Amino acid sequence: MLAKLTWGTYIFFAAFCLLAFGFTYFFVPETRGKSLEDMDLVFGDTAAHEEKTRIAQIEAQLRGVRVDGTDAEKEAGTFDHAEV
Repeated sequence: MLAKLTWGTYIFFAAFCLLAFGFTYFFVPETRGKSLEDMDLVFGDTAAHEEKTRIAQIEAQLRGVRVDGTDAEKEAGTFDHAEV
């Protein structure tokens, strides 16, 4: 290609770069300030969001706190308190 078109080769690649820029500008969603989980939701994949929710529920269960912020132990009356 360089032997036949010489400097036209660079125009050929520049044209494809401009096409790629136009495609990206008009068709790729804005990603600034979004986490990977947010990007999954933009593209329709909810697996990461569901996993994040499940991890939050497990962490809350281990701490004895409900996800809404109330203490599960206080409601059940099963907490232990030791004076030191």
